[in-house]
Amino acid sequence: MPGDFPKAVVFDVDGTLVDSERDGHRIAFNLAFEEFDLPFYWDEEQYGYWLGISGGKSRLRAFLSHQANSGFDQKDYENLIIDLHNKKTEIFQDLVSKGSIKARFGVLRLLEELQNNGIDLAIATTGSRSWVEELLAKEFKSIDFKVIVTGQDVKQTKPDPQVYRQVKQLLDLSIDQIIVIEDSAIGIQASKAVQLSTIAVANFYTIKENLTQADLVVDGFGDMLNKVSVLYDPLGINPNFINLDCMKKLLNFKLTN
Repeated sequence: MPGDFPKAVVFDVDGTLVDSERDGHRIAFNLAFEEFDLPFYWDEEQYGYWLGISGGKSRLRAFLSHQANSGFDQKDYENLIIDLHNKKTEIFQDLVSKGSIKARFGVLRLLEELQNNGIDLAIATTGSRSWVEELLAKEFKSIDFKVIVTGQDVKQTKPDPQVYRQVKQLLDLSIDQIIVIEDSAIGIQASKAVQLSTIAVANFYTIKENLTQADLVVDGFGDMLNKVSVLYDPLGINPNFINLDCMKKLLNFKLTN
């Protein structure tokens, strides 16, 4: 029966569950640059540009390859990328441990609603398992995620769909029983490559991206007193906020049209 769906909802982490990019990863990258005495600093706008490259090592590699005139010796930069990324991860994990990375407004309300209605919850991220698991334990301790796939479990980062293929396989559900919650164009590209229905919840950075490959695009999770702005809604869902009801409407529309 269409009304029985979804059976599972899959969440990205960075930028979706938490506002981690601007106030977490960016800060950790900058502190790592400082510790290595490198003359680099990513302000909010600059980091937004490099955020278009998925994966911390890939982002560093792309950035450093453009620094030929900075006095930076690029001959051994692959080793430096590894060391920088390890230091950045260490700093970021410390931020997570201190509780500096907070859940986005409305997402805990949504997770609890889904859990209370027997919907399986899953994580699909190419972030490092060490900090992801600590973040979930600290900020989402009341939530039971049935499946967690991280960067340690896949070889390719988004937009490669490997992480979503693996989550779908572990959930053992059909594509019409699953909804994905993402925040970015590369994340949506990955989920849609597996033909998964996807809601995009844009954030400070990704609201500037073209997210129209998703089935619904809003500017937040919202709640009964805080209505979201609907940015793209080709199916006519017209939600006031993101909840189980709007997910059922989305899947039901796709199943019957």
